[in-house]
Amino acid sequence: AFPDREMDDELKKAFVELQSKAVETAQRVQQAENEIEQYKMSVRHSKLTQEEISELAQDTRVYRQCGRLYILESVTTIKEMQETKIRETEEKVKTLETQNEHLKKSLKESEDSIREMLLQRQGRS
Repeated sequence: AFPDREMDDELKKAFVELQSKAVETAQRVQQAENEIEQYKMSVRHSKLTQEEISELAQDTRVYRQCGRLYILESVTTIKEMQETKIRETEEKVKTLETQNEHLKKSLKESEDSIREMLLQRQGRS
């Protein structure tokens, strides 16, 4: 009876570790999805800004916010800044989506391991 009890303790410990890993991974997936959504909103905002600016005449006085200041810039400079922001943000989204896929795979593996452990436990009972 003693080895069985030791096995049960090891199984419980492994189960708790897997369960906490699964919970942590699920939280990281959710966090990544939230960040992706924020970045996508930022891209939409930048594209709308870019559309509005493109309708302006080249000699229009355009200001960009920098903290509490507003800095006079040319329309071309603002367009370039928006393009750079869009490109960089879209790259961040791609990176986060790749990381998120890896996290989802890890989560699925943890869930499968937990399921397998439970099935083994039921099979021994």
